[in-house]
Amino acid sequence: MNAENKRFVSVVFLLVSWLSLNLNLVDSHILVKASSDIICVPDNYQKIQWAIDNVSAGSTIFVSSGVYYEHLIIDKALTLKGENRESIIDGNGTGNVVTVTANNVSISGFTIQNSGPDFWDSGIRLYFSSYQNISYNTLINNAHGIWFDGCNHSTISENEILNNKCGIGLSSSNNNTIANNHVFSSDDCGIGLDYSSNNTIIGNAVENNGYGIWICSAEDNIVFHNNIINNTKQMHCYNSTNTWDSNGRGNYWSDYGGEDADLDGIGDTPYEIDLNNIDHYPLMETVVLPELSNIVLLMILALAATGLLKRFASKVKT
Repeated sequence: MNAENKRFVSVVFLLVSWLSLNLNLVDSHILVKASSDIICVPDNYQKIQWAIDNVSAGSTIFVSSGVYYEHLIIDKALTLKGENRESIIDGNGTGNVVTVTANNVSISGFTIQNSGPDFWDSGIRLYFSSYQNISYNTLINNAHGIWFDGCNHSTISENEILNNKCGIGLSSSNNNTIANNHVFSSDDCGIGLDYSSNNTIIGNAVENNGYGIWICSAEDNIVFHNNIINNTKQMHCYNSTNTWDSNGRGNYWSDYGGEDADLDGIGDTPYEIDLNNIDHYPLMETVVLPELSNIVLLMILALAATGLLKRFASKVKT
């Protein structure tokens, strides 16, 4: 099989896998209710929090580029949209920068930085809520970049997450999708799960972290088609059994030492994390992520309606 055909197979596989595993993204519950109420910051309100406090549920708040020194509390369903990540929310080194307690919240297009230094302080922290969408943001210099605490049926996608203590964390959170994020230079771990089940981790680049992926007492998650590269320790699993491949394809591990005698792009020997966690089909080359097709765009049409996905194709590796 030549290189062009391998690339085509890889693209088709990821597309089919995405469709089969993530149809919950178009579950009717995840849709933020449409509203003609669009508020602009700073035109209508000088502070983002003032806008949040005064809009009705289901509204959209557009935040123009600039630096906003705020600690946001989002307690109603809404769409919060920044301007090409040039809308910067800065926590000034204290507490959570953005706290979410309501269902059906979408946050995209921001740079969110400088939470407090305590372990639980986060760029975006979401509590006991569902049907969230956190996409197309940059999270930098936080204790946790994004932290789900008791959150379900939500999506974290297309974020750049760097120089945090932990990039993405899920605690007691189930049936979520972590897809196509670039998580790197985290002191502790890139992606961490504890007491969380039935989550899908697909298409992420996890590089140069303390632990690449850290899992504790988390069962029945599926982790595949990720690039796990040059982390101090690629994986840590404790009291957990999860799936590390799907349909004959696993993850790319930069420390995999096996061979590929038949040149099919799959290692001939498994990548063993421990006895209960084995990638049976480790990839020999880094994952090539496809550009979004019209099929995938239709699948997440409700999210795309507010422009959340306009930078997806530009961030795909070629």
